[in-house]
Amino acid sequence: MRQVITTKRTDAYVYQPSTVEVIGKTGTAQIAGNGGYLTGTYDYIRSFAGLFPYDDPRYIVYISVKRYHGPISLVGKSVASLIAEIAKYKNIENINDISEVDNSINVSSYLSLDVKEIEEKLKKQKLDPIIIGNGKYIIKQYPINQTIISGSKVFLYTNGTEITMPDITGWSRNEVITFCNLVGLKYTISGYGEVTESSIEEGTVINSQSNLTIKLQEKESNSSVS
Repeated sequence: MRQVITTKRTDAYVYQPSTVEVIGKTGTAQIAGNGGYLTGTYDYIRSFAGLFPYDDPRYIVYISVKRYHGPISLVGKSVASLIAEIAKYKNIENINDISEVDNSINVSSYLSLDVKEIEEKLKKQKLDPIIIGNGKYIIKQYPINQTIISGSKVFLYTNGTEITMPDITGWSRNEVITFCNLVGLKYTISGYGEVTESSIEEGTVINSQSNLTIKLQEKESNSSVS
């Protein structure tokens, strides 16, 4: 459960405050309806259960959001702030043991700007720019004018006419859906966790007629909490 927070294999790292170490587990569930499950882009319940301090858990924080449309980093930042307040009130902060402090970054609008310059800027900020299309200028962007966490992906859609499939191995469900929505790509997703299989190989030219089928799988952790 500690690696869920620290490895950045899932979105769970956004729940880590700068003052106390957390262990936890994320969850994604489909919403039942019409004799089966709803299949819309946002028809999911996402949740997080966190325990802290990690070496001797005494407190549990649980949150769930239904049909949430925004970046999960905003939810994570709110939860992390709550955990930090509890840790401060209970005098269980261990600031000196945590290497990362405030890792939130404000992403402004980069529309109409040179994609290469913005790509370099985002990399210097320890963000992960995903370039869509072979154009020179940015015409669409996600997220925009929001605060996100270091290591997060920023999707930059350019004015180019040729769009190729990126390597989506290790991406989360949310990241795949964001990419598909931006390029108008039809998709089918099965499983939970991060992408392990994709029907479209990296470098393949795609368009609105393409169909993407991916499989998600949670990474097994062999660590134990002492």
